[in-house]
Amino acid sequence: MVICLLFFTINLMKKWIKFLSITLWIVGTRAYDAYSTYLYTPDLELENNPLVSWIGLGWTPLLIVIGGLLTYIIYAIYVSIFRSFRFEPEDPGFSFVRFATYLYRGCDQHWTTIFYRFPTSTRRFHHYMGHVLGRALVFAGIVSTLMWLGIWYSGFYSSIHSVGLIYSILVTGSILIILEWKWSRYRDY
Repeated sequence: MVICLLFFTINLMKKWIKFLSITLWIVGTRAYDAYSTYLYTPDLELENNPLVSWIGLGWTPLLIVIGGLLTYIIYAIYVSIFRSFRFEPEDPGFSFVRFATYLYRGCDQHWTTIFYRFPTSTRRFHHYMGHVLGRALVFAGIVSTLMWLGIWYSGFYSSIHSVGLIYSILVTGSILIILEWKWSRYRDY
């Protein structure tokens, strides 16, 4: 009985450490990004975030939107760590493409449905987003922190910095991270 309780406690502590590490990293890097943006362009004139450059949000609405998204993402990460969920299909023999689609949708459909349909349940959606967005935002935090350090402290980086470079790194890296997560689930399937 004591050993089972000890095992449960250690496992729960590992989950809390994982959750807090991811959450603190994401919140910290988003705060550093906002602070650096404010120092670099207090009036957001040079900001390339689509919420500012396309929609025209100012600081207050921008921070409200980002705060709301962060709140959801933290909730989704919490759900993905602390609540168990079976993503994998019960039937064997799925190809990787069918399997990857099933991970998101929860049913066996053509892979293009990931672009225009939601998962079959909100529970699946929250679990999926917790896994995917958590990983992608950890990566985005690394990229944005390195970007700002490069802008502030490297003349070479400042000369090659561009919005296209940053967004291509973010999109390519996030896609690779999502594919790696799906591939690891597929290998275990």
